Amino acid sequence: MKKKNMLVAGLIICFQIVITNSFSQGTWTPKSDFGGASRHMAVGFSIGSKGYIGTGSGVSNEKDFWEFDPTTNVWTQKADFGGTARYCAVGFSIGTKGYIGTGWDGAMTKDFWEFDPTTNVWTQKADFGGTARWGAAGFSLMTTNGNKGYIGMGTDAIVGYTKDYWEYNPDTDTWTQIADFGGTPRYGSGCFSIGSNGYVCAGFDGTSKQDLWMYEATSNQWIQKSNFVNSRFFPVGFAIGTKGYVGTGSYSGVYQKDLWEYDPSTDTWTQKSDFSGTERWMALGFSIGTKGYIGTGFDQNLADTTDFWEYNPIVTDLSESTKDIGTIVILQLTNSHFIINSKYNLEEITIFDLSNKQVMKIDAQQEKSINVNIDQLRKGIYIIHVKSELMAKSFKVVKF
Repeated sequence: MKKKNMLVAGLIICFQIVITNSFSQGTWTPKSDFGGASRHMAVGFSIGSKGYIGTGSGVSNEKDFWEFDPTTNVWTQKADFGGTARYCAVGFSIGTKGYIGTGWDGAMTKDFWEFDPTTNVWTQKADFGGTARWGAAGFSLMTTNGNKGYIGMGTDAIVGYTKDYWEYNPDTDTWTQIADFGGTPRYGSGCFSIGSNGYVCAGFDGTSKQDLWMYEATSNQWIQKSNFVNSRFFPVGFAIGTKGYVGTGSYSGVYQKDLWEYDPSTDTWTQKSDFSGTERWMALGFSIGTKGYIGTGFDQNLADTTDFWEYNPIVTDLSESTKDIGTIVILQLTNSHFIINSKYNLEEITIFDLSNKQVMKIDAQQEKSINVNIDQLRKGIYIIHVKSELMAKSFKVVKF
């Protein structure tokens, strides 16, 4: 017995499995399907601790509007959007109110509506200041002069692709034109906001784009930042804390499911765990607190979807040699291999080094257990991303 214990201790010394937040790829968890019909080009935003999705296109143009409570994992239908049924509109929140405007209802629109979740009432506000359009990009910011909303770019009936941008003041119900977007006129971009800065990424101007631009409200100027990893349009964008996230969308005509984190302090992109739903574009995303959400959209099967997923950028610390984290168990064996067990079919195991370079990828072929041989890997630290049919988890592995 004493010899056996010494052997186990020796294995633990030569091979250690831990997870730390700084190396986290993040995890995806399936939530209740969106409460409405399947669709794409809908709008989504959050107000406080709740998420909201409405409008879009499926079998027909839609105007229903739904509230998601992450605490109960329940969707509740709210009052229909106050304008006409439409898709490719812009939605965002300012303070305790939500806003939807522009889009396509059979023609390009410019009406703008406010939703009050406490009264469940839509109120029409001043029309968007620019031309009627669809495929615009919008976000909201906390500025020194109060909270403001921003809409710009998109396609109109006059010049086609546009690049003008407009600021909405909810206190005065007025629109003011600001500096034009710094890149080419386009539509179908992804957006997120961090503090007093807005970010617009990718889009389509006749070809797919990959540039990233930051709008600095204090100086009313657009500043170009590090390009996104590749060109694409209609990706999803959202922010969690001080980081932005962009993923899914269409790249070279192929729908995507990757997710990338942008750190404005270093102006760098880092790949995170792939979105766990099917590849898609024209989906929507928003954040609630420390979690991100992606759902709906048009997927690789050429079908509208209703699935809805939660992204957690922080993975719980794993310090024991064997640990059950939800539905995936990783077993420490030797310095050359380990076993992954799952309650659900495993799909893929991917290993990255600390430079985020993929060093190994294994097709798990829907098995519930797989032995992973890492004998060929050098000594060092690696990130293991494990994906099953219902979830994904990440581990940091130290090979001695």
